[in-house]
Amino acid sequence: MQGAREQYLLQGIDGYIAKPLDSANLHQEISRVLGCKQKQWENQVDWCGAVELADGDEAMLSELLTEFLVALPDYLSQLQQQLDDRDYAALERTAHTLGGLCATFGMTTASVEAQNLHSACRDSADAADLHRIVRQLVAQIHASRAQLETSRQGSGLESG
Repeated sequence: MQGAREQYLLQGIDGYIAKPLDSANLHQEISRVLGCKQKQWENQVDWCGAVELADGDEAMLSELLTEFLVALPDYLSQLQQQLDDRDYAALERTAHTLGGLCATFGMTTASVEAQNLHSACRDSADAADLHRIVRQLVAQIHASRAQLETSRQGSGLESG
């Protein structure tokens, strides 16, 4: 409905999102309403959301992120090895683990790709689909990783 947002905001509503809902717009509006400093790049990383999940402890989150970034090459290597070995049960577990870790650090797009891989393994997708999803997941993780490192450096919370 044209102008509905403005009408509701004038009546004192804190925020408004039109249907159909879009997760990026929802997070942006929630952050705006809560007054949270938004650190989001191309809908790949929602650092603000990650800090909220960590009960506002950005220093702790940054320390955990450092540990994750050190372990990340091993996770990516496991993905490729499990794919090559056609060990889809192990691939499903690794995808599940990566999905949770990516969500923890606000890597929203990578988390969705990991969930897609987890579901594809569970649903016995063919090898070509699994290879495609793994490539997309790895690409999203690399894009998100660069953004996370930039955000951590920019916040002055580098661990090391």
